[in-house]
Amino acid sequence: MPGIPADIDVDATDDFSGSYTDLSDVPADLADGDDTEDADADPTNELQVLSLDGDTLYLSDGGFAVLPGLSRLELLLDIYEQENDVQARLDLGETPLQIFQSGMPLDSLYGKNFEGGLIFYLNTADGSGLVAAMSDQGSAEWGCLSVDLANVPNSPSGTGPGAEIGDGESNTVNILSDCSARPIAASMADALGAGWYLPSIKELGLMHDNLFMHGAGGFSTADSYSSSTEVGANEFWEKNFQFDLEIQQFKGNSNLVRAAKQF
Repeated sequence: MPGIPADIDVDATDDFSGSYTDLSDVPADLADGDDTEDADADPTNELQVLSLDGDTLYLSDGGFAVLPGLSRLELLLDIYEQENDVQARLDLGETPLQIFQSGMPLDSLYGKNFEGGLIFYLNTADGSGLVAAMSDQGSAEWGCLSVDLANVPNSPSGTGPGAEIGDGESNTVNILSDCSARPIAASMADALGAGWYLPSIKELGLMHDNLFMHGAGGFSTADSYSSSTEVGANEFWEKNFQFDLEIQQFKGNSNLVRAAKQF
């Protein structure tokens, strides 16, 4: 080729056959073919297991190196994990609203233990919310068949007064006032303690969506759950968790009870 000095070899096909013996000035411990500078033919006996303790990186053969700042990194990682551990933050006294406002997703709160129950609803405007009891309270009839309870709203459509989020507590108080039969679903929920009540049909719907569908709460699919929402003299609304159905049920039917409480 014009312009290329005669002493430069431009033929790239005759330089290296793939054998170390073709290379000049190769140390003997590499020329043995194992790519390891160890003066032997075993390429595995220099492998080491690394472990970390504070600022010190240890080798399995006993060697170590101090790397300042590693313990600080571990601390920062611990803080990051704690900030993203919703249950730990609740246990340390943060409120669900504070955790939500710090940037955690709303659904990261669902199913977490709080005030004796499992969070299944948070009003992100005022911080109020609802928890479900940890387990079922048993089974019972709704009670007072053929009686339209005077102080309990009728909800033939499953919406409106008596059916909405926040209605379960007042429904329960009025059921227990207007119906003297015991035990009934409302009395079993109330027996769990101060503040516990039989949820409205829409509150049961939130338990289904935010707990059951995420594998939390241990809800049964063998039977439906009673709500405190009355249809009329003979029927009430029940929630079937297995098929996600709201059904008008006969008041004489025995259903499962899962209490709720406001916070």
